[in-house]
Amino acid sequence: MQKSIFTLVAIMLFSTMSLMAQSSKGFSFQGYARGADGSALQNESNLEVRFTIFSTDENNPEFTENQTLSTDEFGVFQAVIGTTNSSLFNALNFAQNDYSLKVEIRDGGSYQQVARQSLLAVPYAKASEKAVEATSADNGVPPGSIMPFAGSSVPEGWLLCDGSEVDRDTYSKLFAAIGTAWGYGNMSSTFNLPELRGQFLRGVSGDSNYDPDKGSRTAYNGGNSGNKVGSYQGSQFASHNHAASSSNAGNHRHTSYDYYWYDAGSDDDYGTPTGDGTGERRSTSRNTAYAGEHNHNITVNDTGGNETRPRNAYVNYIIKY
Repeated sequence: MQKSIFTLVAIMLFSTMSLMAQSSKGFSFQGYARGADGSALQNESNLEVRFTIFSTDENNPEFTENQTLSTDEFGVFQAVIGTTNSSLFNALNFAQNDYSLKVEIRDGGSYQQVARQSLLAVPYAKASEKAVEATSADNGVPPGSIMPFAGSSVPEGWLLCDGSEVDRDTYSKLFAAIGTAWGYGNMSSTFNLPELRGQFLRGVSGDSNYDPDKGSRTAYNGGNSGNKVGSYQGSQFASHNHAASSSNAGNHRHTSYDYYWYDAGSDDDYGTPTGDGTGERRSTSRNTAYAGEHNHNITVNDTGGNETRPRNAYVNYIIKY
């Protein structure tokens, strides 16, 4: 029964093996242990496993390591090959040799082979160890990378993009990446970080025409100007027109009325009387001359806020050093 359980463990282990670069510390795997009845092997603490790495002759391996593994309440277990015999593991030359891995399970007094497979991912990871070591402190993020950060405390290895002057020697990798593109600092021993507070980022136009004003971009803190990384551009409306109109009176004239008291004369001269006889009030109407076509002045009142902007949310821009 025990052997059956271990065999199932090894098969599950190898089918879900995850080979990951971890510099010279080894490579990891994770598995799910089940018994013969298919149920999880919960909280097992004595799974004795032997890992053997060899290139040509498995009877003359370059690396051997024994580990005692345990499972959790769900039957999940994990290990890192190379941790208990690190000196021997570090001597493996993955760049020049094709290795295979043999997995054996202790069943009673002897080990039984339950899996054997060529290592395909690990040689690449180990052959790239120098590059991994060079970038491990950066977690794969090159100096000069800018990212939005939702927290208020800047994490280790990053600086706030607030335009500050920083030392060229202390932040030598960052200085090598961005130079004085964002500001000259004191022009000898310091340089400026990007000033991105309250600003939106825009890709360099380069040889495209996506930014028609790329040549007039300005420098900030003495950094780059024009069509280069680090240049700035103020807010601006695109050229446009506003259409406005008024009710068009056009060519027109007005009618005027005049009232007076009649003393003499005929009705033809003064219009139709409103009463009988001399001394009555009379009225008359006349049309004014045509004014002709003419214009009206229109005033458009301003509206809006302090700037032109899309909907936005605050973050901190930080830069890797």
